[in-house]
Amino acid sequence: MYQMLNKLTFILTILGVWFLAACAPSLSPAEPVITEAGVYFPQLAPMDEMPLALMYGPLVNDDGCLRVVANEGGESYLVLWPAGAEVIVNGGSIAIQDASGEIVARVDQQIGLVGGEYKQQGWVAGLLQPGRGLPEGCPGPYWLTGEFIEPEG
Repeated sequence: MYQMLNKLTFILTILGVWFLAACAPSLSPAEPVITEAGVYFPQLAPMDEMPLALMYGPLVNDDGCLRVVANEGGESYLVLWPAGAEVIVNGGSIAIQDASGEIVARVDQQIGLVGGEYKQQGWVAGLLQPGRGLPEGCPGPYWLTGEFIEPEG
């Protein structure tokens, strides 16, 4: 009888945990959120290591997708923003603020980014914060951003 009660308790515990997990609201990286500024802001989870390539170009708002058009080669990259960065609306302009609170980029101005290019959506999606995923209408290639640097010239 004691063994049967232990098994029943174990089964009920498993079912209870499963039920709570199934009912808990959750955002997955696949669920993009549009910001107050009217743009998507796919954002990387904190990372220990980051590629160290440099890219310079104008930050553009392409139908809600914040992209950088590389000065070298002209490729347009959907920016995957670092953890702690935020979108700021200042009057009619859209700016990006880093984790320290400094404005580091503005739409329609040149910016510099340290990071790396990636083209595989499935791999990139696994690096993003919940609720800060890749919007369907914002295709790659993607630029994983680790740091902001002064734009060229």
